Amino acid sequence: SKGIPPLRILWLRNAIDTDYTLRLYHAERKRINAIPELARLMKFLMLPAANLLAEVELQGMAIDRDRLNKRAIICESEKWKSEQRLSKHLKGAKIGEDKKGRRVVIDPDFGTMPINWNSTKFLGWFLYKHLGLPLLELTKTGKAGTREAVLLQLKRKHKAVGQLVEYREWQGRQSKFINSWMKLLKEHKDCPRLHTTYNLTKTDAGKGTETGRLSSSDPNMQQVPRESFIRAIVTATTGWKFGKADFAQIELKIAAWLADEKNMKAKFRNREDIHLATACDVSGLKPEEVDKETRKKAKAINFGFLFGMWPKKFQMYALEKYDVVVSIEEATQSRNKFFNTYPALLDWHENVKRRVHSAGYVKSPLGRRRRLPHIHSMDKSMQMQAERQAINSPVQSTASDLCLLGGVLLKEKLSPKIFRIVGFVHDEVLFEYKEKHEEKVCSTVKQIMENLPLKRLFGVTCPVPIEVEIDVG
Repeated sequence: SKGIPPLRILWLRNAIDTDYTLRLYHAERKRINAIPELARLMKFLMLPAANLLAEVELQGMAIDRDRLNKRAIICESEKWKSEQRLSKHLKGAKIGEDKKGRRVVIDPDFGTMPINWNSTKFLGWFLYKHLGLPLLELTKTGKAGTREAVLLQLKRKHKAVGQLVEYREWQGRQSKFINSWMKLLKEHKDCPRLHTTYNLTKTDAGKGTETGRLSSSDPNMQQVPRESFIRAIVTATTGWKFGKADFAQIELKIAAWLADEKNMKAKFRNREDIHLATACDVSGLKPEEVDKETRKKAKAINFGFLFGMWPKKFQMYALEKYDVVVSIEEATQSRNKFFNTYPALLDWHENVKRRVHSAGYVKSPLGRRRRLPHIHSMDKSMQMQAERQAINSPVQSTASDLCLLGGVLLKEKLSPKIFRIVGFVHDEVLFEYKEKHEEKVCSTVKQIMENLPLKRLFGVTCPVPIEVEIDVG
């Protein structure tokens, strides 16, 4: 037909493509085999994982269309209610109407602005001039800061800020998930499933992560909030049930392994609750005296200081991630107590920095390498960023690799007639299974993922027990 080259041209192009692909195969095979640990990683993890992820993408995640529609209605209603609550705080402002019939605020300094709770200019006026809240930061262009981290700091100064945060939450649910999922499902009317794309490696198009951690896009199923409002839209195929296998506290365990932190390893071997232990160590309370707020603070301490975070940054981290307010004095004391309890972590940080300055790359226990050329930069801030990446990358990549390895082994062990993996979310494997095989599936998933053959495949042994929590529904 018109526009298609003749076969003699297509044959030649195909032959050239095949020839170059074969040449690349031989060249890359030689390079990889020159580093045995990389060859093992490629053979036992990367290639099987690539095949597995292709199947998982094709399988997709089942969506409860009725629940999605109901959530859409709730979302729109709650967003409208939030807007009404916020509008009550405009009392005293000069409000009019523009030529397009929109309600506007008229201010001598800011001019005429449509009442738009998504507008940076309008929010700058509302928060800092109308409500008189303290200006905490400016953007690069010199405008008043209205990002989430700023709002969280202002939240306790005026109830309107809390209502604005709530509005943004409903807005985010609607735009990032409800609307985008509905649009994607229109393309698959007869098959209500979402088909994400998993990025096993960093691509030239910018997709994927440099840390070696698995990511997904179009849609990003790894950013689905933990709350059930959105997560419960994902369901199982009719006649199947949904399951989740979650590596418990895996990044803390890998860090304890890499740092050879004896106190932390001992707590994991004794099956202690590491967050409860940290809460007791830092606060001086007995286990039965630790309340929900103290435990949340302990989680922030464990995950914040694990990679060497400083007190000022920890203040923001605790507020943004855990909604916990910590003074700079408390942050400093918590940091000191944390590293007194787990002193080998600081030694590990320093050892990693020395090695990356010398070698220019870092290596995970499974052999994955990350090159960090900015470690040799003349810019001190670039050097420090590379040092942080050198500490983070082996932990994050190993957690992701263990999850992928578990998925590869489960695919080999369980028949697709009763079990199929439908997704990966950081340190979780999501799967569907036939209900009558629940006991067999759950016991097999737990047994395989808690006993990964790391010694046989990669020549390493994890010194702390790997535990998997399984939820089904």
